[in-house]
Amino acid sequence: MKHLLFIVIATLVVITSYTLEKTDYKVELNIKTTKYIEFEEVTSIISGDYT
Repeated sequence: MKHLLFIVIATLVVITSYTLEKTDYKVELNIKTTKYIEFEEVTSIISGDYT
């Protein structure tokens, strides 16, 4: 059982390090978004002195 757990942990470490190595963070951070969403108030609730 300990041997199987060691193999599973080692496999996860290898997969994680491979994935981190292949990720291009500079490209991911430089993605430009052109969609601008403005807030529009849909409803207005008046309750006593609060709006």
